[in-house]
Amino acid sequence: VDRPDNTTILGAAKLAGRLTSDLSISALAAVTGREHALTFDVDNGEFDKHDVEPLAGYGAVRALKQFGPDQSTVGITLTGVRRDVAAGGPLVGQAASEAYTGGLDWGLRFRGGQYRVSGNVGFSHVRADPAFMTLLQNRSTHYFGRPDADHVTLDPARTSLSGYNLLW
Repeated sequence: VDRPDNTTILGAAKLAGRLTSDLSISALAAVTGREHALTFDVDNGEFDKHDVEPLAGYGAVRALKQFGPDQSTVGITLTGVRRDVAAGGPLVGQAASEAYTGGLDWGLRFRGGQYRVSGNVGFSHVRADPAFMTLLQNRSTHYFGRPDADHVTLDPARTSLSGYNLLW
């Protein structure tokens, strides 16, 4: 097997800056190419190509606004990836076809920065073939199949998974 060590970045862009309104914005986007491994079958003496990485697009955006006399902040972050994982294709059980996250965070400062109240709220969403979603549900970050979990259930037919958080 001759497998590439890395995925080729077909293109990428980054934008970052701060506006005079105390708003900072940054964005990053990239596209990676489809990768193949070359294999040789010793039994029949034939070479073949197998997909090992799909065409994929990645993006991230962050905005942070500073306001008030004590420089309180509020920010938003969004990320996403979309992969060309065709139904029935060789990579269908290996990666999610779509994954998105986002969040809002804040840090409110009072009395010259002596006091601070902060928190965040966020979400995530993953879409994939049921084979990959079953693997995801069984990973240690989820453990949907554990017997003591009455709030989640392992679903082998699931094609998406979403979640949220709220932290004060």
